[in-house]
Amino acid sequence: MLLDIDFDYFVKETVFHDFGYHESKFFMESMWDIRFITAYGNPFKHSDLTKELILDEDGLKDVLDFIKKCGKIKSWAISDSHLFAYRYIQYGQISSILDGIVHIDRHNDYNILEDNIHAGNWLRYIKENLPGVPIYWIPQSKKDHLYVDEKAVKGVMKIKNRTFLKSLNPRKVDCIYLSKSSAWVPTWLDSAYFKFQEELEKLFGPPIIYEPAPKVRPWDYEKLIEYGIQERNALEILKTKNCL
Repeated sequence: MLLDIDFDYFVKETVFHDFGYHESKFFMESMWDIRFITAYGNPFKHSDLTKELILDEDGLKDVLDFIKKCGKIKSWAISDSHLFAYRYIQYGQISSILDGIVHIDRHNDYNILEDNIHAGNWLRYIKENLPGVPIYWIPQSKKDHLYVDEKAVKGVMKIKNRTFLKSLNPRKVDCIYLSKSSAWVPTWLDSAYFKFQEELEKLFGPPIIYEPAPKVRPWDYEKLIEYGIQERNALEILKTKNCL
């Protein structure tokens, strides 16, 4: 059985903050700074996104506790983009997924098939080629169901909550895939991701790494606050002139 984990599952965010962005270098490395500055610089209602988009520590603990019970596994792998889970399965883990895929993710990754495989549809490619593989999707909360018409996945995957892990035999898990998903995980949570990755390395040794590999992004909180205030002051001037 494959335990497939997208770290964006552990980000407490609203659907409003999930804009369906792309996994380009810009979105993965720069967009979170822009979002922070824009939110902090809003003259009508400024906000500190580091206080809004926070880590689900309970969820992280539950999943890590389950992993610690898995015992010896055949292999595990990491990448930034989730699309490489497809390659990991395709080149060596077919036998493992026949018992099922436990998909812990904010998104179902079962979007409409296109000409290319990407982070949003790789699981659909797997299901199309191996229709008998059971898939158990564990979204963070019911609001995550907005990402899919439940009728579209009926008979394809079973939607579960996190307590489902308590009913699973962890010894059936023989491979693990972990994606960082920087386009969906804020920069200020990078340290939490790498702490989680290190915990898995202690348990299972070095992972297989698919490029682009997860990396720590530069993050200067004080500097971004300064930029946010500058933007707010500039917009305040426009507001007083009835330009906003």
